[in-house]
Amino acid sequence: MTVSIAVPTLIIDTPAALESAIAVWKTRDWLAVDTEFVREDTYHARLCLVQIGDGETAACIDTLAVDLAPLWPLLADERIVKVLHSASQDYEIFAELSGDCPRPLFDTQVAATILGIGDQIGYAGLVKAMLDIEVDKSLSRTNWAKRPIPQPAIEYAADDVRHLAVIYPELLRRLDSTGRTEWLEADCAALTDPAMYRTEPEDAWKRLRGLARLAPVAQHRAAAAGQLGLAQQVNDHCRPGHHHQAAEQEGDVPGQPGDIMRRQRPQQAAHRRADKNQAAHSLPRAPELRKVQVQSALEQD
Repeated sequence: MTVSIAVPTLIIDTPAALESAIAVWKTRDWLAVDTEFVREDTYHARLCLVQIGDGETAACIDTLAVDLAPLWPLLADERIVKVLHSASQDYEIFAELSGDCPRPLFDTQVAATILGIGDQIGYAGLVKAMLDIEVDKSLSRTNWAKRPIPQPAIEYAADDVRHLAVIYPELLRRLDSTGRTEWLEADCAALTDPAMYRTEPEDAWKRLRGLARLAPVAQHRAAAAGQLGLAQQVNDHCRPGHHHQAAEQEGDVPGQPGDIMRRQRPQQAAHRRADKNQAAHSLPRAPELRKVQVQSALEQD
């Protein structure tokens, strides 16, 4: 199935633009949804873009410029199917920010598995298999927190929902024709429980891949390292004004409309690291205590 997709990209970076778009999306039976985020220096992902497609437009919502509060009721509207690919990371962010997960969900990765297109097939693989389109992976490492976002990256992000809007009806048709729609509904319903995505920072180490295969001493070390990391994070967040200063340095604080494409605010990674080091020394008691606990744990092992 080879297609040519000519759906315009819509940039939403003002409350008025978001309100206008939501008024249209409320009338749809389904919406393709995706997110772009960064997760390099923080425990929680930092949401930078939300993309929504309805087959007529592919919108990129600048989450650093607009409040997403009006968006949550739309994503919670159970009359509208939300189409995502491998939704778990997106849902983890939605659950953290809104307290809930969009439903009902149509996960195209789950659908592809049920239909035998590919077991846990990636997004690029699905687009290739369904649309015969090659996804440019060179933009997958874009710093989505930096403004302005280059135009090629904007189009890359918009393509995620632009392609899903074409793939969804075809997958749905195949599921209906094979009598497997209920299989998908059951599997996807299980993915919309927000409790699945809640993890306390002190328990994050329990989600390490291959943890069960580690020796007991290695598991103890992972737990101790997790506790030490939590103490460091507490210090980073406790210093007055730290959040605001770090955000200003990194160039991702909310600002004027058009920042997503226009405003130049360079990254200052070295300053950010220096700021974090200063925070670590400004409140030394917590990490020192954790270091004692780590050393004690290792000695006991």
